[in-house]
Amino acid sequence: MTTMTGTKTSQVYRVYIRATPQAIWDAITKPEWTEKYGYGVLAEYDLSPGGRYQGRWSEEVQKEHGVPELAVEGEVLEADPPRKLVQTWRLLMDPDIAAKGSLDSSGKSRKLTAASRS
Repeated sequence: MTTMTGTKTSQVYRVYIRATPQAIWDAITKPEWTEKYGYGVLAEYDLSPGGRYQGRWSEEVQKEHGVPELAVEGEVLEADPPRKLVQTWRLLMDPDIAAKGSLDSSGKSRKLTAASRS
């Protein structure tokens, strides 16, 4: 779904995943998973409310593409491992791209939602 608000475009993505809450949690929060499936970015979380989220490029990506170490940063708004994670993030190489994402594994389905603005 895409919506227009003033001059900004917002897109909302919802994905339902058939996996255990722990498997999804690990895929989002464990650096070895995010490096493999998240564009080479290693995730670092302080999972307390107001905690920091950072995504760092791997050394290989830094050398190959000449990018700075820090790729994304954000804030953990809510965390209840492994069932719920609400966070913000912004892409540092393009400050106009930012998003808020949430994982809700409280019911039978696992819902991952991301809302971005650019």
